[in-house]
Amino acid sequence: MIKEKLIQSVEQSVRQGVLAALWPRYPEEYQVERYDDGEVWATAELPAHWREERWVGLSEEQRERALESDPTASGQGRLYSPLTDAQDLFIQFARLEPTEEAWRSFLPRYGALGPDPRRDRFSRFVEEVRRAKRVLKLYEAATAKPADVNAIAGIFGEDGVLQDSDRWTKKTTPPEASRLALKEVDAVIWGMLQAETFVDLYYKTGEEQPVLSSGFHSLLGAIWLQFSFARTLIREPRRCKAEDCSNLLTAGRGAKKAVYKNKDYCSKACGERQRYRDRRWSRTLSRSGSALH
Repeated sequence: MIKEKLIQSVEQSVRQGVLAALWPRYPEEYQVERYDDGEVWATAELPAHWREERWVGLSEEQRERALESDPTASGQGRLYSPLTDAQDLFIQFARLEPTEEAWRSFLPRYGALGPDPRRDRFSRFVEEVRRAKRVLKLYEAATAKPADVNAIAGIFGEDGVLQDSDRWTKKTTPPEASRLALKEVDAVIWGMLQAETFVDLYYKTGEEQPVLSSGFHSLLGAIWLQFSFARTLIREPRRCKAEDCSNLLTAGRGAKKAVYKNKDYCSKACGERQRYRDRRWSRTLSRSGSALH
């Protein structure tokens, strides 16, 4: 299950020194404005004592120390850790539709994509959702058992990478298609990490030896950093067991834990279709057995 893999990879990375850094969200303060050039912006207008830029990137320990000197500066609990408080955020983000309605729902829950946590534009949301959606589809197709060559060819064909998808599908083996797809996934991850994240040194309390840590300049950086943890974890996620579906299993809307944990299908429809197939196959076997006697 992808949520379990994300949780495991985040927890492992935090143990190894990645800071559970904080990011602000403003559930009630965003005002949407439309401009003559067609761009749509969301801006959070805040009182000065609610402004939290100086809190971005702080660990929980650093935040507690800072609160001792300024208890009101945390913006009434608006800070959260994207890595540890929303451990399947990448897959949630990649499953969104690039619509204004989805954007308006995302903002108060998780905040602006950044780098300015008080300001976000709709066109960037659309661009980044589409990027994440494409990468997730490639990843799902590449890690299916066997790799879904047709799905990979379709994605590459939409991008203009392939001129003859049918020919490529026929001559490319699943392992080779998987290798090429994952190479593309990793290239996108690398580019996003270069642009939106950083590496730093910090000292744990009472220790003299510094720890190497990864952090993010923006919520977008946290989203891709989270997926990079999952990508580099050896354990593969669980998938829907329906014969015609290779979806990664994930959490349900608003759930703290996976809706489909310890279950085999990504939806009731998949489960019903597979059970129908199993019953039909059982009846076929039963009739075949009867004919032999």
